Amino acid sequence: MPSPYDMPLSAYDAAGFFRTAMDFLDLADSEQVRVAWTEPSALKGMSVGAVAVHGLSAIDDILLHCECPEPTTARLIGTVEYYRAARLDGREDLALQGHSFTREHGEEHAVQND
Repeated sequence: MPSPYDMPLSAYDAAGFFRTAMDFLDLADSEQVRVAWTEPSALKGMSVGAVAVHGLSAIDDILLHCECPEPTTARLIGTVEYYRAARLDGREDLALQGHSFTREHGEEHAVQND
C-alpha cells in the first residue's frame, strides 16, 4: 500500500480534509484539552497545547490557501507539498532542526493561548 505522502495530489479528498479539520477543531476546543493544555502530549517534546496549536495552524494555513486565487505562474511550494516534506520517517527525525523549531514554535504559541 503506498504511503499517503507518495500519492498524487489529485487523490486527496477535500471533503474528507474538511470533516477531519472540523473534528480536530471540536477536539482542540474540548474541556479535556483545556485541562491538559500544559501537560506532556503523546508526541515527545510537545505539550498538549503545542500539539493543538500546531494542528490548528496547519488547518489555518490550508484554509488561507483555499481563499487565494489560483496562481497564474508556477508556485514555489504548495501547502500539501510543504506538509508532505515535513513528515517524519523515523523517531530520529525528531532531532532535525526543522522539527525542533516546530516544537519550540508550538510551545511559544501554546503559552500565548493558555
